[in-house]
Amino acid sequence: MTPSLTALTPLTLDTSGTHVADYTVARRVLDALDTLGALPALCTPAETITYGELGRAVAGWREHLRAGDIGEGPLAFVIDVTAGSLAALLGAITERIPVVLIDPNLTADRARVICSTAEVTAVVCDRTHAGTAGALTETPVIIETPVITDAPPERAAITPPQASTPPGLVSYQFTSGSTGTPKAVLHTDRMWLGDALMLQERFGFGPGHRVGSVLPAGFGAGLNVLLASLMTGSTLLHADARTTAPEVLLNWIEVHSVQVLVATPSLLRALVVADAGARVDSLIRVVTTGEPVHGKDFQKARAIAPQAVFTNWVGSSETGGLAHRDYHPGEAIPQTLLPAGRPAPGKAIGVGPDGTITVRSAYLSGGYLDQEATAAVFTTHGDGTRSFTTGDRGRWDSVDGLVLLGRRDQAVKIRGYLVDPSEIVTALTAAPDIIEAYVLVSGRDTSSPVLTAFAVPDGAQRSPVAAELRQRLSAALPSWMLPTHIVVLAELPRTERGKVDPSALSVPTRVIGVPPLGGIESEVAGIWRQALHLDEIGRTENYHELGGDSLTLHSILSEITRRYGLSLTTADLAAAPTVAEFSTRIGDARRSRGRTGPAGRRTASTTVALRAPSDTAKTPLWCYAGAGASAVSFLPLATLLPDDQPVFAFQPFGLEERGIPDWTVGRAARRHLRDLQAISPRGPHVLVGHSLGGLIAIDTARRLDALGQRVRLVVILDTFLPPSVTGGHGVTMAAPTEVNAGEEALSTAELWRRRLALPLAGIIRRPPEEQIGALEEVGRRVGMLHRPKLWSGDALVYRSRFNDDTDEQWRSVLTGRVEFRSLDCDHPSVVRAPSINMIAGEVAARITDQGGERR
Repeated sequence: MTPSLTALTPLTLDTSGTHVADYTVARRVLDALDTLGALPALCTPAETITYGELGRAVAGWREHLRAGDIGEGPLAFVIDVTAGSLAALLGAITERIPVVLIDPNLTADRARVICSTAEVTAVVCDRTHAGTAGALTETPVIIETPVITDAPPERAAITPPQASTPPGLVSYQFTSGSTGTPKAVLHTDRMWLGDALMLQERFGFGPGHRVGSVLPAGFGAGLNVLLASLMTGSTLLHADARTTAPEVLLNWIEVHSVQVLVATPSLLRALVVADAGARVDSLIRVVTTGEPVHGKDFQKARAIAPQAVFTNWVGSSETGGLAHRDYHPGEAIPQTLLPAGRPAPGKAIGVGPDGTITVRSAYLSGGYLDQEATAAVFTTHGDGTRSFTTGDRGRWDSVDGLVLLGRRDQAVKIRGYLVDPSEIVTALTAAPDIIEAYVLVSGRDTSSPVLTAFAVPDGAQRSPVAAELRQRLSAALPSWMLPTHIVVLAELPRTERGKVDPSALSVPTRVIGVPPLGGIESEVAGIWRQALHLDEIGRTENYHELGGDSLTLHSILSEITRRYGLSLTTADLAAAPTVAEFSTRIGDARRSRGRTGPAGRRTASTTVALRAPSDTAKTPLWCYAGAGASAVSFLPLATLLPDDQPVFAFQPFGLEERGIPDWTVGRAARRHLRDLQAISPRGPHVLVGHSLGGLIAIDTARRLDALGQRVRLVVILDTFLPPSVTGGHGVTMAAPTEVNAGEEALSTAELWRRRLALPLAGIIRRPPEEQIGALEEVGRRVGMLHRPKLWSGDALVYRSRFNDDTDEQWRSVLTGRVEFRSLDCDHPSVVRAPSINMIAGEVAARITDQGGERR
């Protein structure tokens, strides 16, 4: 029989407005199990169970728990969300045995601490996590399949709470410990029922509604959504985002017509990246929780669910659901971290003059297991409500409600000013190319605290370098708020609960050391400071480690030319990467403009030693820059390789000298081959090519092979195959603005300006940006017209997210052993952090694995 969707009475407040009338979690769950019969209760990618089936399985587990020798509890559960594990969990809850959910990804040591602190009497696990549970107890209770009984769910037969547990205690939740020692928080009937009421009234949970959750049950919000779905009669569709690919999740959400989706902001971003034009019209609400969310995350996700309300849901272990801010279709979403919004039902939020946030409600947690810790932040009132003083600062806004301003314990004094790291995060994420950021304060208890900013770029756009991010912050923040270090990462490390894990972040070591010695060193340091947006630079600090790249290099060289009348080049800075060395190079250039390679031999102007070899050095790594790109684009790679690994880079002829550019791949290969053979006449060789440089590297490898010199590996960094291979019209391999979907295409005027510059490219000197553009246009045509010959050696091919060349197309050129890698970045960002970090690690491992031969 089809259940009536109105058979389950909605949750309501009692007449006093302070608590949900006449309910415990146990009784409410049993009401739903008894009432909703054939309505699906849980759907996972592997199975579906109805409320009636789940009710019988819960009854079986209640009998099993009564008969078993498990003690008075609490029970620890190490489980995934399945029909069997849910029945076991609800069996304990309806028997009024407190539960502790232990995430399977927790370390064994932390899990043991949790079990010891909560005084767990037994550990229940599914078969998948028997090994993890076995590290906590010698005899875990293993869930095989749902224990089914023919008996009804026994709504009236609810075991009274054990005398040793606080009244109304349902579960323990351990805080993440990100702000100190993890605490055991007591979650009670009232807190869980209050949150279920909120999700019913505000988010539309109820019989017949399909709620999708991709949060593990071990997350506080994960268990919240699970219990609220069952207590409101919703159908919970659950999948673990940690073990399911985003594209699979998105398809699953669409196939099962999920109406309300609850996820973390980081997972929502992953779904947006994986959408491939997908649209889920069934979604009427998308809720993010667990960490701050930025407006651009919601804005991008509207492509997936254009008719959905997007909701930022804020809470804590101590308060449960606290507040939420909805953004309806068509409503403008601010491009900042989003506010917390209006309070949950039955919760009053106060903000003190100093921004301290206090919450008063009958629906708060029962405090901490540690009663002294409870007394420090919780206050009990005569009307049955309690107040909790949070660790956050905030303010009220007439439209947005509660706006969080960061944690009170995270602010730090620098130069006498109070600095809140959240303001730096807001400034970093204001630009569209940074999707999230975190600011770590180290040395907090010293006289000189250090701020380190970690930024995660959007893979659909060019990854900014540290100097560029520092420039943006300089324009947006006062000097005392500027981080000492800026690190670009592929992703922020997270705990098993999805929170940013500060302990896994490494703070760079920067030693300013001796300041410039005056005279020309002070002048050069001033030029570097302006280009790199730094307050001070030591005379021996490395240019690249300070955040320099090819763009800042052009700025520095242009200023050197203006000030000293010298035309120094990329090779000059590569050979002299500190203020002291570069100042000496300027002095030498006044006497002699020549430049010599190893052993005094003059090298071509296109050959740049990024790390010169010593007498006992390994065979150099040879890098080929793309069209219009400087050899300095490979500095990040060179810096990440072992200190004894020599690195040379080749750049296009005409970039820094007058001359007719190389109008074929073969001509460029022959030009660079002369220096390669002179510097390392025997090999074996490893060649790395980015963009057009990949085609030059392949051609060079073929020529070396013909000369009898061994090429161990060719590494291709986002090279686009020409039409002679793909059979299409080809893709630009030179101008990233025409390659990347995340950037605007070049204007018609700019395209014609570049085309008209072609005949004189490399001959007439232009400003750096124009010179680069002209040589990019040359490279575009060279790549389009090239017909690559076969290379039968080993190759490693990396492709950006916008490179559609297939494995089969590449195998028609690379006929030996070839491996493929995908990078979540755009074309120019392949040679920048964070993508280049992964590449450098693999290249270094390949060189080491193959013997590391020396010259």
